[in-house]
Amino acid sequence: SASGSWAMSFRRGSDFVVVNKATVANMAMAVQAKGCKLFSVAPGAEVPYGWRRQSTGPKSLHMSFLLPNGNVAKSFEIVDVQKTYYYKFPLLNIALSCCRQKDRVIVE
Repeated sequence: SASGSWAMSFRRGSDFVVVNKATVANMAMAVQAKGCKLFSVAPGAEVPYGWRRQSTGPKSLHMSFLLPNGNVAKSFEIVDVQKTYYYKFPLLNIALSCCRQKDRVIVE
């Protein structure tokens, strides 16, 4: 007979989180994971996100930085959130980073 072990874990939340630290710039973020609905992240907020179906390819995000009046200041796409990125937008006085912290991928 075959022997071995099998384990399953259940966790609340998501492995992917968007954190908006643009409180001084007072910019909201409009975020859309590939194939999912658009959601917004207010300044100072943290929102978990994910994809509806298991994807074998890169997990991409489309992001827009919104001015306080709701107009789009800058749009940007992260091709694969499982890689580390750091981008500066000097005209807006903001930066965007994407990195793994412990067991989560953080976009901030």
